[in-house]
Amino acid sequence: IHQFTMGKNNTQLLIRLFITVCISALLTTIGKSQWVEVTGLSGRPVNCLTTSGTNLFAGTNGGGVYLLTSGSSALTKVSTGLTNVYVFAIAQSGSNLFAGTKGGGIYVTSNNGTSWTSASTGLTDKNVWSLAVNGTNIFAGTNNGVFISTNAGTSWTPANTGMTGISVTALRFSGSNLFAGTEGMGVYISTNNGSSWTAISDLIGTSIYTLTELGSNIFAGSQGTGVYLSTNNGTNWAGANNDLTDGFINVLVSIGSNLFAGTIDSGVFLSTNNGANWTSVNSGLTQKGVFGMAIVGTNIYAAGTGVFVRPLAEFGSASVGRTFLTSTEMELSPNPTNGIVNVHSNSASEFHGTLTNVLGQTLRTVSSGGSDIEINLTNLSVGNYYLTIETDGVIRTKMIVRQ
Repeated sequence: IHQFTMGKNNTQLLIRLFITVCISALLTTIGKSQWVEVTGLSGRPVNCLTTSGTNLFAGTNGGGVYLLTSGSSALTKVSTGLTNVYVFAIAQSGSNLFAGTKGGGIYVTSNNGTSWTSASTGLTDKNVWSLAVNGTNIFAGTNNGVFISTNAGTSWTPANTGMTGISVTALRFSGSNLFAGTEGMGVYISTNNGSSWTAISDLIGTSIYTLTELGSNIFAGSQGTGVYLSTNNGTNWAGANNDLTDGFINVLVSIGSNLFAGTIDSGVFLSTNNGANWTSVNSGLTQKGVFGMAIVGTNIYAAGTGVFVRPLAEFGSASVGRTFLTSTEMELSPNPTNGIVNVHSNSASEFHGTLTNVLGQTLRTVSSGGSDIEINLTNLSVGNYYLTIETDGVIRTKMIVRQ
């Protein structure tokens, strides 16, 4: 009996230990930095993402356009009047938003997608893969080169001299230069607002689906040979692929010193040194085919089959007009916390701010009459939260881990 009792106690101890370890592992997993899926899309494949102010628009493959407004946790369909629902490009020009479709030309909305009308007069090729805006000029990349509208999409004319008959899959302005990524013909450059084009010899034979800038550098994402970098305004290009295990690049976006690449099968990669090295950043990203990426405020979004969001603070990124706190500027303790976190500012006598979740939804506002404040998180679930404060006109964000 004595041996049985000891065995029973040992068993109970082991059970309690096992439960403790499991709970600790669960808390670690839940609180881990990762992508979170935004609801409302119902598994619809996404071809592109773009921003308009604080709104995020998703162009889908067969479902039209979806909208995620600031503070919302779900995408909503905004496709009334969009008679072609295969949307491959979206761009903003003034108060208008333009959508380029496969086979249906271009549509325009002036009310954030509540209603759309056709805007394809003069567009002789209705397969629109890319859009770019420069002032009052709008450019569309099609299977037959580039078209331009100088009257808010009312009419379009060819802007193809030097590249007629070429499929244009990406358009990007860099200063006064317009770059065009093409299907199988590399990159073209126009220095006169699309009046004429010149092929860039370094990339002839490649298919370029995305272009972006980072500082004075220009990056091109190819289908099969990875990322290319130009440090001299597009004159010459070289591969920038170390540790990039998927060479099929669908989309590139940049912010601060960070460059993100969305790939066809391997999710998202991050480079913090101008493409010299890449790191996979896919925790929580259940769909690894990424065709659209966009940055809204303090969040970055990635889309393939579904749309996923992740705070930029998790990558040490700074969004436009924002910097991210160092521990010397603001102290959070304890962090991680089981409910109560004390905030102390080393640089401000008072501050105001907001507490948001990983979807960017505001949970509450905070305000201090001095350099210290206590925030109670006991009613919030385990996970990551973001405290954004403003002091002296500068907006800063720091992550709080609730465990």
